[in-house]
Amino acid sequence: MEITDKELQTSPIHSLFRKYFYPTLGGMLAVSLVTVTDGIFVGNGVGADGVAAVNLVWAPLMLFVGLGLMLGMGSSVAASIALAKGDVITARRHVAQSMIFGFLTVSFVVSVMFISPAATVRILGASDTLTGVSVEYLVYILPGFLFDIFAMIGLFVLRVDGNPKLAMWCTVLRALVNIILDYVLIFPLGMGIKGAAIATSLSYVVGAAVVLVYLTGYARSLRLLNPINPASWKGCMNNIWLQCKIGVSGMLGEGVMALTMFLGNIMTMKYLGDAGVGAFGLICYYLPFVFLVGNSIAQGAQPIISFNYGYGDFQRVKSTERVAIKTAIISGFIMGALFLLGRYPLTDIFLSVESTSGNIAVSAFPYYALCAVPYIFNIASIGYFQSIGKVAPSIVFSLLRGPVFLIPSFLLLPTAIGVTGIWIALAVSELMTAVCICAYYWKHHK
Repeated sequence: MEITDKELQTSPIHSLFRKYFYPTLGGMLAVSLVTVTDGIFVGNGVGADGVAAVNLVWAPLMLFVGLGLMLGMGSSVAASIALAKGDVITARRHVAQSMIFGFLTVSFVVSVMFISPAATVRILGASDTLTGVSVEYLVYILPGFLFDIFAMIGLFVLRVDGNPKLAMWCTVLRALVNIILDYVLIFPLGMGIKGAAIATSLSYVVGAAVVLVYLTGYARSLRLLNPINPASWKGCMNNIWLQCKIGVSGMLGEGVMALTMFLGNIMTMKYLGDAGVGAFGLICYYLPFVFLVGNSIAQGAQPIISFNYGYGDFQRVKSTERVAIKTAIISGFIMGALFLLGRYPLTDIFLSVESTSGNIAVSAFPYYALCAVPYIFNIASIGYFQSIGKVAPSIVFSLLRGPVFLIPSFLLLPTAIGVTGIWIALAVSELMTAVCICAYYWKHHK
């Protein structure tokens, strides 16, 4: 059932937030489930080297996801505010322009990476053992992102168009396709790591098809009609620039994931070798659960906040943010408890806990449980600033989570306290960022 503009203005905040949050969370968890299932198939069908290779390759690919989040959040916020002001044409143009720009950008980067995939994985830290399997995965996963960019942006747009449940089912369908193809291609057909990559790419095609069919023929307000005014290319570029400014912290947030994976791979290779990279890769299959829960909260609140901000009802904006923050803190404690109490079964479904990589992963999980609450709180808070177009704080806090705190944590803590420093680096970075956000909230609470 679609959510109308009238409901955004008048419905109780708690019930309205639930209508957006639960479908968004369901879709996000489906994405995480695919990630974990993919890892299970790779771990059991290819082994620890396969898990390590996927983790190495996904570090730069997270930037494609970040681009989708940036343009999706930016175009949806801009479209929400335009719709609140009754300007449907501008809202439609924001959506179409973001998709065109995203596709062209991904096409360029994919072309560059295809020139020398072996050099790419070497730069990412692949050893001689992991280079071959990493290249095989990379060349078959890259084409999928030419389609996935439409789905990543489109899922934001579906929620703004009042259809969060369709966004959820689109994600679930994509997840089911990926899981089924993963099994068929890896085991019965014996395609190994190549099969995992092809399965993911084909699932991206399915997601893009659902989004584009809806936006071209069934959308309530945001159909892709008359998207660009040829007489105003400058206006088009201004719109893209606005979207990037609003959504850049979303890309930086995904960049934190990429940076975590890249630095973690480098440091575990240095201190623990291939077995350490395999263990860290296993944990990185679960970290997206934490990120996507926080992102679900931010995306669930965004249509309500952006519309009412554009409409001028600031009390509803503040009420929605309070609900989002409370949800973030509760969700963080739940995720942390799952990491702490479930570390043995979470490891065993990928690799035997008796193996070297499995044993390392079990010892590392409790440290990652520490980061859950500040991690989700930070994402939800940054999402609020994005939703009201406050570019400066959203960028600053995203940078604090990444290069400002995370890089020194990964480089200095292992030197100071050994391997434990690798595992707590993310928690230290997120906690320091959360303290800065709380200080900002306190200073500007009015």
